[in-house]
Amino acid sequence: MATRANTTTKKTTTAKGTTTAKGTTTRSRKTAPKSSAVAKTPAAAAKPAPATRKAKPPSGATVVTEKSVIAGPVLKKTDFIDRVVAATGMKKKDVKPVVEAALAQLGTAIAAGEELNLPGLGKLKINRQKDLANARIFVCKLRQPKGGAPTARDPLAEAAE
Repeated sequence: MATRANTTTKKTTTAKGTTTAKGTTTRSRKTAPKSSAVAKTPAAAAKPAPATRKAKPPSGATVVTEKSVIAGPVLKKTDFIDRVVAATGMKKKDVKPVVEAALAQLGTAIAAGEELNLPGLGKLKINRQKDLANARIFVCKLRQPKGGAPTARDPLAEAAE
């Protein structure tokens, strides 16, 4: 009996269509010497080779379609304060310290790793955090309801005149 070594490489196809090698295994098995007396049957010889199919993703795989997001204009703090002044009708000198305090509290909550759930903004969850020499990088997920920010609700009390 002869010894024959088989080397197989297990490959998988991801949802992006790339093929990656998972690992290599080597097996050896003993086989009987081939004899020329064994003839192929006509049915086996006439069988066509199976057609190759495109590899389907595994049954448990999730295919995600993403929209590419093109970065729009940057909203600076002064522009943000001007928008709040326009929306509330209050004076800029009254709005500025409130907006700065709110931004400081948001920064503190994000730095502490807290999950934010703010109705006007949405739900913010920190996925990853990386500390660098002079900064921290946060990878966040922001989930907003469809249709953008919710509409303004009626105030609880009437505005004093």
